Amino acid sequence: AEPLVALNANQLLVAARDTIGDAIYVVTPVGVATRLASARYCALAGLPQRTTVAGSLVFFPASTGNGCEPFVSDGTVTGTFALGDLVSGSGNSNPQRFVAVGAQVFFTATTPATGRELWVSDGTAVGTRPVADFATGTTSADPTGLIEQNGRLLFIARDAATARRLRSTDANVIDNIEPMAGFTTGNETVRFGTEVCFAGNDGSSGNELWCSDGSGGGTRRVRDLFAGIGSSSPAGFLAANTALGARLFYISTNSADSIFLLRSADRRWPAIVMPQAMWSYGAATAARSGPAGSPTSAAHRAAA
Repeated sequence: AEPLVALNANQLLVAARDTIGDAIYVVTPVGVATRLASARYCALAGLPQRTTVAGSLVFFPASTGNGCEPFVSDGTVTGTFALGDLVSGSGNSNPQRFVAVGAQVFFTATTPATGRELWVSDGTAVGTRPVADFATGTTSADPTGLIEQNGRLLFIARDAATARRLRSTDANVIDNIEPMAGFTTGNETVRFGTEVCFAGNDGSSGNELWCSDGSGGGTRRVRDLFAGIGSSSPAGFLAANTALGARLFYISTNSADSIFLLRSADRRWPAIVMPQAMWSYGAATAARSGPAGSPTSAAHRAAA
């Protein structure tokens, strides 16, 4: 059995193997397990953000024999159903990256006509629809980094020119978040305090750490770690509360370096040799742990 999500304080959604495959059950604290219709959970390897709860509803990928499609459940048999057969017949839309924003849930799905694009649902079949075809035609926009920010969805998607751009939507109005013309981003986002952080490129400083409050004017580069067009290429973000306060850790690469360290922004975190460059960001600054000098020496710590 695989626990999926807590629907509420008294109901846990679980996928368990039985005669129909990975069936979906709702389990109560007293051990009562009820199978929710004939839906089979789509346990696809590496499928990101497979479930989410919005109000009293849980959204997840499942199949009743017509391919893997988006489903919703209120924890009852009659309240568990497909939100649509997005790819008719036995084809799969493979919905993933479910993220709740208020009473709506955003997710990505693939159809033959549009490729992988952004969808939204209010928990009804009639209220489940594509938000936009960002990369027009069959080309996939491949939205990633879906995250709620100030009551809107912040996400990254390709456009027709294949550049990945930061965008925001309430499912009706779509804003391109561009602090300057030609601004592009990586694939990941992470919440850090009141902002969302990601890898960004303004065309003059390479791929560096940027953070945003969800507006173009509130989107800023934290620091140009490798000055000029060189890139630190931040990835693998992890926000954590430490003994020194909130920190955002991430992996950084730089072909010119041969020693990579884990280091705190305020220079009090012990320098630790890492297999790749790794940086931390805190208190609106970023600090580099570089290769010059002894990795653990006072001189090195002062110079980093």
